[in-house]
Amino acid sequence: MSCDPCRRYHYKCDGVQPCGRCTRVGRTCVRRSQHRFKHARVADTTATWVGIPNELRFVDEDDDSPSNAPSTPGDETASGIGAATFIPTPACGSASEDGVYSAAGAGDTPHSHEPYKLRSVSAYPVRDEQSALLIRHFVRVVSQFFDFCDEQRHFARTVPERARSDVTLANAMMACAARHLSLTEGLDRTVADAYYQKCLEAFIPAIATRVDNETMLAVTVILRFMEELEVPITGRDSQDHLMGTQAIVRTYEQHDDIQADPSGLLQAAKMAALRQDMYMSLTTQRPMMLTRRGMLPPTIEGVPRRWSDDEWANAAVGHCSDVLEYVFSAEPRSIDQYHVLQAANEEWRLSKPASFAPYYVDHSPGAALPNLNFVADWHTMGSMYNLLASLLLKAHDPTLPRLGPSRRIAVASADEEIRKSTLTMAGIARSNPDTHSALLVASMAIAMFGDRLTVQAEQQAVDHVLEQTQAKCGWPTGAARQMLQTAWQCV
Repeated sequence: MSCDPCRRYHYKCDGVQPCGRCTRVGRTCVRRSQHRFKHARVADTTATWVGIPNELRFVDEDDDSPSNAPSTPGDETASGIGAATFIPTPACGSASEDGVYSAAGAGDTPHSHEPYKLRSVSAYPVRDEQSALLIRHFVRVVSQFFDFCDEQRHFARTVPERARSDVTLANAMMACAARHLSLTEGLDRTVADAYYQKCLEAFIPAIATRVDNETMLAVTVILRFMEELEVPITGRDSQDHLMGTQAIVRTYEQHDDIQADPSGLLQAAKMAALRQDMYMSLTTQRPMMLTRRGMLPPTIEGVPRRWSDDEWANAAVGHCSDVLEYVFSAEPRSIDQYHVLQAANEEWRLSKPASFAPYYVDHSPGAALPNLNFVADWHTMGSMYNLLASLLLKAHDPTLPRLGPSRRIAVASADEEIRKSTLTMAGIARSNPDTHSALLVASMAIAMFGDRLTVQAEQQAVDHVLEQTQAKCGWPTGAARQMLQTAWQCV
């Protein structure tokens, strides 16, 4: 049977509502449902989801006889959309009994339009409360470690939508979320291991054949973050996924056509990879392995042109990577290059938009740490990376006198400036608790320069920041705290 003007297949039900485009009571137009399912596939959070009856029968438009679609006994009496059950096709990447998602079968495509098959709109139909919790935790918490300089929030928005059709990305999300929860909330760590193994089963063959893929880069930086969280458990940092991100980014650098028109997710993933490389450069005191080519907003003769606030923040990140490359380079450091970097650091502070100024500042005389509140994550983190670059430049100033009393005076002055900047970064992290990554960057600064602190109240304050970083972010700070305790005892 067909209904004009749709003239498409219908499924029978015992309802009494017409399809809305014809007057045949008791029929619901499949074409109308398909359109609504289609639009629900894309990143449209306002789309209306179509309810599915408990039992379905498909009727051919020519002879009104049951088609070869699956059916079960008693479908003539089935009703009640709220209790619908749905058995997905292999292309859905459905969950197994343990809640781990498997890849679609060979040859299955989620966008197939076969008339007698009802396909899922999602590659990860959430089947249990645990999986739903992990996806929600990634979107609401873990994504902040990637999106703090991104107004579009690609890891909180685009990545979950991509994961609807990519079970490798979905398993990476849930593995990372589970590892974070195991370190912060005591979740059984075997949960993360299970999702991680499922992710690798599909990821390793895929990355071996196709590396110029932005989704693969997103998976790799997510797994790299999980790898960083593993350090206190394994006792070493294998950097396996860090090398993977470097390989993918270098592949993109060889494709000028891709560089000319990069997608938002690609840019976000590349910036995340750059920041991960910066972390390793600082903690291991080695040169940068990645360059920032194609990662930062364009300039005209070095002058920014209509940068958004998050682009200003990313410019501070890029400048900090230049400073790290200068500080830890195997090549001799040029004084002229030092002056260029020092001028760039100051220029960012003087030229940044007024929105980067904290809306509240309080540094009471008796307080060990100042209080500086910022409006958005990128305002907080842009200021943090600029301060970190400033600290590195002060600690590696080649213009300091080499000998004599003047050197002692100059070093003492530099140490005092480093002390104040370190306390400022710790204060920013403490007074902006919703910006989780501020704790990470502050912890890096404290680990590198906290030995300059000689007042016990200041030492206790920064030690508390390190403690909070591990408790709230799951980030390993135990070794840094022990080293600082030893250094403070020697003062």
